[in-house]
Amino acid sequence: MKKPTCIIALDLDGTLLDSQKNLSAANAAALARAAAAGAEVVPTTGRFFGGMPQAVRDLPFVRYAITVNGAQVYDRVADAALVREEMPLDTALEIMRLLDGYDVIYDCYQDNWGRMTKSMQDRAADYAPDVHYLKMIRELRKPYPDLKEHLLKEGRDVQKIMLFARDLAVRAAIADELKRRFPGVAVSSSTFNNLELNSAGAHKGAALARLAAALELTTDDCIAFGDGLNDLTMMQAAGTSVAMANSCPEVLAAADYTTLSNDEDGVAAFLSSRPLMRGKFITFEGGEGSGKSTQAKMLARALRDAGIAVLETREPGGTILAEQIRSLVREETADPPVARSETLLFLAARAQVVTEVILPALERGEWVVCDRFSDSTFAYQGYGRGLDVRQLRQMNDFATGGLKPDLTLLLDVPPDVSRMRVSARNASTAAGDDRIESAGGDFHARLREGFLELAAAEPERFVVIDGTADVETVRRSVLAAVRRFGANL
Repeated sequence: MKKPTCIIALDLDGTLLDSQKNLSAANAAALARAAAAGAEVVPTTGRFFGGMPQAVRDLPFVRYAITVNGAQVYDRVADAALVREEMPLDTALEIMRLLDGYDVIYDCYQDNWGRMTKSMQDRAADYAPDVHYLKMIRELRKPYPDLKEHLLKEGRDVQKIMLFARDLAVRAAIADELKRRFPGVAVSSSTFNNLELNSAGAHKGAALARLAAALELTTDDCIAFGDGLNDLTMMQAAGTSVAMANSCPEVLAAADYTTLSNDEDGVAAFLSSRPLMRGKFITFEGGEGSGKSTQAKMLARALRDAGIAVLETREPGGTILAEQIRSLVREETADPPVARSETLLFLAARAQVVTEVILPALERGEWVVCDRFSDSTFAYQGYGRGLDVRQLRQMNDFATGGLKPDLTLLLDVPPDVSRMRVSARNASTAAGDDRIESAGGDFHARLREGFLELAAAEPERFVVIDGTADVETVRRSVLAAVRRFGANL
């Protein structure tokens, strides 16, 4: 099976489906185009698989579905569950006894079907005013004289409990009591007067992460669309999150983007307006003479050979203003900038290149390979010049808008090797040391220590590579690190 380029995870009700629970032709066509481009399209719903609309189940490119709020990840080709995360039967029965003391109706999902006490199903119209929810309760729930007795007799765990309350104050009181008495239960909702209860480990975010891992992707490779509280963990987990205009306030606040409502083909509108995924941002770091500039160029060439659009840039530089600043901070002058002035100049150049070059390229879906970025400021001005790294981080966040690399490749070389390489390079070009290259051995020792400490603090982002190795060996290490993003290098 070919590895997908990304996962598109879509809630159904209120997101992919319109208010009449229909899949529009525009949304279906947009998903078909995304699948043809290599995306894995994954319906992600509080329903069980058989309760999904036939139009969604019939989509020929849908193989996986995250169902029952993440209690199951279903592989329709293998007809098997990749993930099962169910509520212990004893817990489910205790919750149902609690609910019997309130004015509610409730059901449960077990073995991918709904089950309900018949007398509650008969009264559903009083509790589920939405005609579509009422239809699901009547058609997708098997009735029993007493649900608890049936579950006790069967002796199996349940996937989810769902309740409807006529009084929203009762719903709120139940939610509070459940959170207090059952810390192992996740409480969410999909409409204004219901609650949905799953095992704490069963939520859409966790299920998405496990599916991504099974497909050799990460959650950064996921785009999540949602509108309700039961979508929140998925939105928080995904690398790109998109809220429908009709979303609840919590989802709108958590999302990276907002699109049109579910009645306006919001999914199609978003997918048609931008690349499937934002590009990857890869930075090279290291001391003087570490070989990072050479390796950055070689990586960009390899990515282009693999069919990936790449933008190369450097720091300071990449724009007219930033290149002028580069000259100011690197040249030996009679009036060199003090450490704080030097820092502000670097940050000014960075703000310019991020705004004018890096962010637009990432939004176009291009990969950006950058020779130095924020970590150079922390290493050079922080560890090297002795400025407060915490303050530098705050200033850098202002300059970059919080942008961080997806991957930082640190080419590590000892100061004596760095000095030897810089001297050889300058001799070959008849150039003298610039102001930073000539800063002295102690400075460059602190610089190396700083880079290594930064890498140790963020091992998920940094890959440290022995920069003393020959160029080809370093190149292979660089390509191996970048393959984590699925590039065929």
